[in-house]
Amino acid sequence: MTLQEEAAQLLAEHYASAPSGEVRYITLELRHPAFLMEGLPSGVIHIVHAPEPLTVTLENNDVVTCLAGAFTVQWPEKNTKGRRDMQLVMDAISTDVIEQLERVADYSPRTKISATVREYLSTMLTHPGRIEAGLTMLKPSVRGGRATSTLVFSDSINKSVPSIPYTLKTHPALAS
Repeated sequence: MTLQEEAAQLLAEHYASAPSGEVRYITLELRHPAFLMEGLPSGVIHIVHAPEPLTVTLENNDVVTCLAGAFTVQWPEKNTKGRRDMQLVMDAISTDVIEQLERVADYSPRTKISATVREYLSTMLTHPGRIEAGLTMLKPSVRGGRATSTLVFSDSINKSVPSIPYTLKTHPALAS
């Protein structure tokens, strides 16, 4: 069993039985070239929904320390509509993070904030049990210490169909 499978199984067991003494942590990774915070990698912010910072290992084996913050993520419902939006509300996060989100509005060229949401168990901080990657933050809004946004899965939304362009140079049979 891989580490990913083991972490996912432990998380599923946690949801099913909610054992005492085991805590579920949700982390949020935001990426944008405008993010510049002292002591953090350029362009990346890691936040954990917890009262204290938390050190976790990402799926690529990088070890990161997440800033403490209060946020909620409304997981997407399972449906057949093809679009799975997640609602994000960040309360009581540090003013440094709020400042970084506000910097994005002045950034040129205009690029969107990408996001990844991960779930960990306190008994296994070495690998996330759930990973929602490839998210794009749409219409972030900051008002009075509260930031809200919608996270959408950008892979299918921003991809051209078909994903490879058919041109006469690459597909000469189109000329006939």
